[in-house]
Amino acid sequence: MTYERVFQQLRQAGQPMSFRALCAALEITEKSDKRQLTGVLEALANEGRVLVNRHGDYGVVEQMDLLRGVVLGHRDGYGFLKTERPGPDWFLPPRQMARVFPGDRVLARPGGHDRRGREKASIVEVLERNTEALAGRLKIDAGISYLVPENPQISQQVLIPPDQRNGANNGDIVQVRITRQPERDAQPLATVERVLGDELDVATRIDVAITDFGLPREFPAAVLREVENLPRPSLDKHGRDMREIPFVTIDGADAKDFDDAVFARRTPKGWRLWVAIADVSRYVRPGTALDREAQARATSVYFPGRVIPMLPPVLSDDLCSLRPDEDRYALIAELVISAEGQLRSSRFYPGLIRSRARLIYDDVAAELDAPDSRHPHINTLRTLSSLFEALHAARQVRGALDFEGREVFFDIGDDGHLRAIRPVTRNRAHRLIEECMIMANVAAARFLRNRKLQALNRVHPPPPADALDDFRKFLAEWGLKLGGRNKPRPKHYQAVLDSVAGKPEAVLVQGALLRTLSQAVYSPDTDGHFGLALDDYAHFTSPIRRYPDLNVHRTIKWALKEGAGAVEPDDGEALQVLGVHCSERERNAEQAGWNVVEALKCEYLEGRVGETFEGEVVGVTNFGLFVEIDTVRISGLVHISSLGRDYFQHEPEFHRLRGERSGQMFRLGDRMKVRLARVDSQERKIDFEPLAHRPLIGYSRGIGAKGRDQQANQWREL
Repeated sequence: MTYERVFQQLRQAGQPMSFRALCAALEITEKSDKRQLTGVLEALANEGRVLVNRHGDYGVVEQMDLLRGVVLGHRDGYGFLKTERPGPDWFLPPRQMARVFPGDRVLARPGGHDRRGREKASIVEVLERNTEALAGRLKIDAGISYLVPENPQISQQVLIPPDQRNGANNGDIVQVRITRQPERDAQPLATVERVLGDELDVATRIDVAITDFGLPREFPAAVLREVENLPRPSLDKHGRDMREIPFVTIDGADAKDFDDAVFARRTPKGWRLWVAIADVSRYVRPGTALDREAQARATSVYFPGRVIPMLPPVLSDDLCSLRPDEDRYALIAELVISAEGQLRSSRFYPGLIRSRARLIYDDVAAELDAPDSRHPHINTLRTLSSLFEALHAARQVRGALDFEGREVFFDIGDDGHLRAIRPVTRNRAHRLIEECMIMANVAAARFLRNRKLQALNRVHPPPPADALDDFRKFLAEWGLKLGGRNKPRPKHYQAVLDSVAGKPEAVLVQGALLRTLSQAVYSPDTDGHFGLALDDYAHFTSPIRRYPDLNVHRTIKWALKEGAGAVEPDDGEALQVLGVHCSERERNAEQAGWNVVEALKCEYLEGRVGETFEGEVVGVTNFGLFVEIDTVRISGLVHISSLGRDYFQHEPEFHRLRGERSGQMFRLGDRMKVRLARVDSQERKIDFEPLAHRPLIGYSRGIGAKGRDQQANQWREL
């Protein structure tokens, strides 16, 4: 009796079947076969493919019009169900959220709309619980102990029996283990496992995020035993001696793991670029505890001042890190690039390299700007810089999207508290390395495709149809058009950005475009990378911190039939599962980092309530505007009720609020002066009071409307 036979019988029935009817349909009469059938049905139910209704009958989920997805929480008590279906997430009211934690996988039944018009769903069954531990502040009130979770997505309190406090005191920040999950009529229970501290400094905030997002704290003993006596890199039969090539690494000042080293030479027809990537596959072999742990982690997680590495430090910071003046194993991509910045040919091979220098982005940019530089590697840097010009020009020709980031640097003092936040500006050195890495990633993906070998690609889908329609409506208001008809390419989007470059509406158009884009994922599919306008793209350049890169390395070595660490490629189904896992771990790592960053931003502003700031509208919602402060790139909410005595309608396709009586508009990209009104680090909330507004684009209130038109770049007090 197979799973598929049972599942197909239920599917063919077209409606729920009782256990007796199912036994009859399958011609099962023996008790042992019935026990086996019970096990198969339980397994199908656990997978979310089959559901048991209130009559005890079994039915196929898809035929019961049920939704399967992951719960997302909101600090105000409600939540959403994110499903595999296209379209917006489904709204979950607070009473539904009371029986789950964010991250749980559930089956839900669609039904009705809330007062804002959002489609609602009600939870039918919890398929998988994904919260085993939480962190937060212990509260003891009238003898009742409970945890107030630090994670703002979790709104319910977690009860802690008095005999399970384990020495923790009122107000302590603790880590708890969930002993009873939330149910329809019962609050969750937990026991205190450890006290993290009594104040939320940076280190404690990171500890909290590690708990809340299920991140590993230590490497298992079996892994540590495996890495105790790993050999130092040395020349052997598995690689070429490439130590005569004067590679250099270029990274941030605080980088510890050096994945990549580069060198380039001019040729009569362009450049020859060598990209040497740490050969992690030399040490991380399939079937080992080390490989199982690396795959489970899937990615390194980055916090301000701290990293949770994918690999043990003996590998990430030492044996695999391309440190200067030390022999290191590498998988090398040797690329031939034309004068126009096109990849003409490539070859891959394992080798032994010896980096000549560990260079820093800001220093490299300064040397490139100095015409009389005497840096020992200035010739290499200038060659790389000229190559960058060609690669960047080719990027523009193919129409890759080009956005400026809004990263910040957190300056943490010796006392563990945040001292300052500074915006990070990407310079020429950042972009130079980025373009070299993109070219190596392209070469790796093409190498595998040409050999019909499957590995994990980095796939970035085009914008979904509904987002595309909204973007076209938005552009039409400004007299702009998006080419490409029903399937615009990145070059068509970039053409829109180019058409408004240097104009006031450029900020507005870029913000609207960003909101149409899909998330990139790992998959064996070869659908290309939309944002980069590339048909072939895989992650090859960071195997110290990303497991998909290690998968690509192993597959390349398998194709080469040389080098230790080659692994026969997985089949498509196994790769699909691995891709989903790696994508989920990547999102989880991003959310953990975001959680800490947002808390630190709140902490930074806590002592500045009452101060005034100038900033830009970076988000427009039906409940107000999000304004980002220029100096530190921290955003907060200007609630819609504080914008004036008018009823403001939210027009999401145009990213604006419009006053029903006055016609006054607040748009994405507008400038505002605000006063800091409130900061709540627990809920990650920053509230501003509006003082003045300067529209990015002027507008008219229309015939018959009271008041004057407001011109662009003209401040108006609120």
